[in-house]
Amino acid sequence: MSESRALFIAITGGIGSGKSTVSNIIREHGYSVISADEVARHVIENDENVKTRLIVEYGNATFLPNGTLNTAHLSSLVFSKENKEKIKKLNSIVHPATLDAIIDMAEKLDEQGEKCIFAEIALLYESGLEDAFDYVIAVAAPEEIRIQRVIQRNPEMTKEQIQLRIKEQADQGWVKNQADFVIENDAGLDKLEDSIHFILGLIPHLPVVYSTDDENLTNDDTMEDTQ
Repeated sequence: MSESRALFIAITGGIGSGKSTVSNIIREHGYSVISADEVARHVIENDENVKTRLIVEYGNATFLPNGTLNTAHLSSLVFSKENKEKIKKLNSIVHPATLDAIIDMAEKLDEQGEKCIFAEIALLYESGLEDAFDYVIAVAAPEEIRIQRVIQRNPEMTKEQIQLRIKEQADQGWVKNQADFVIENDAGLDKLEDSIHFILGLIPHLPVVYSTDDENLTNDDTMEDTQ
């Protein structure tokens, strides 16, 4: 990206926090939002090196006969009490290529004249990707609300399975302390939209935090969290 590049802002939050809803509202306001999940899925199914490594690690059943990811198989291996290390291995295989693809997409959007680019990344801090962004927005909600939301969209999942996934992710309180902005998504769509509008109103006044020439991308001018 150029020195006058667009702002690069991450949207993160645990399972059921509502970060995808936040991303959709931001898109409705005309901003580009890159979905790390969608990028990762594309990488998994199209990067031959990644596919080969996944098959070696998780077996031939990792992919269906048509070449698409067998999410049921992979989830059963990764999200289980007996195989906690497997999620770390999965991330080490998928995340580097995914981050490269996200950066490439952001650079193209920047070249097209975008002033602010968002990326929705669930495992931002777990993957150590936070320094690739100027600012981070954390979306948060009480655990019971998060569980209810996940069950509504994935009725086949049990409460225990959802809690296991929550435990595999960074502690929500810690994430809130690390982020530049916090959106508490616990009181309906109107409040959520108000919080998003507040942050979007600040964007024209936010400086680019790091230079593209910096060896280490750091954020020394973090802003106070907003509720």
